[in-house]
Amino acid sequence: MGWCGAKDWRMPTVKELERLADLSIPYPGPTLDTAYFNDTNTVTHPWYLSSTPYAKWADDTWYVHFASGTPYHSDRRSTPNVRLVRGGQ
Repeated sequence: MGWCGAKDWRMPTVKELERLADLSIPYPGPTLDTAYFNDTNTVTHPWYLSSTPYAKWADDTWYVHFASGTPYHSDRRSTPNVRLVRGGQ
């Protein structure tokens, strides 16, 4: 069945997540439009996982921190939030 009637959801790349951030909003943000993304937790858990691996360390992947809009890398076994996207990259 999928979510919202769609089955083509996927993990976004780090660049796609970065494009959601409004960098004109200062820390502690949120740098995301909370009227549109009303379920985004930028207070207690602002990290959102991307599908982009971190090239230097095999166990790391890229995240976007939506309190600042900044990308970071960390161990992919941590417990980040996920924001899925649809369609092509």
